[in-house]
Amino acid sequence: MFFNNYTDYRKRYQKKMACILLILSTFVAFNACVSTDPNPYKGGGLVYKNACADCHGDKGEGLFDLVPPLANSDYLASHQNQLLHIIKKGLDTSLIVNGKKYSQPMPPQLLNDVQLVNVINFINHEWGNNQPDRLLKEVQAELKLEADKR
Repeated sequence: MFFNNYTDYRKRYQKKMACILLILSTFVAFNACVSTDPNPYKGGGLVYKNACADCHGDKGEGLFDLVPPLANSDYLASHQNQLLHIIKKGLDTSLIVNGKKYSQPMPPQLLNDVQLVNVINFINHEWGNNQPDRLLKEVQAELKLEADKR
């Protein structure tokens, strides 16, 4: 193959590299979607560790009489419709969890939509909790509805 000048060679090389990168990125994206990880909630576990565990404990056990447990929480089971908003906006009212009153305020968590879904699904499937999965589109619709009310 003969090239008239360096510019022709460079253009052809750039096109080949673009095709190779497209193929590689498609392969990586496909592998990210088809996970063989036995724990599908690992991403939520990382969010929990960074945003929640300091107060609620590594195993969702809570913090003495200050912060309620998330493990085997009757409150969590009966207030699923409020969980998103509690995490996003925080909580400054008392609540009763497993028969015990907790009054420590919870600050709002600065998480994006994907992090919110991941941490909710993680909490809902850890420490004896067995709640249904939340979908990203459901959470985004709830957040949009809330934003529209303002």
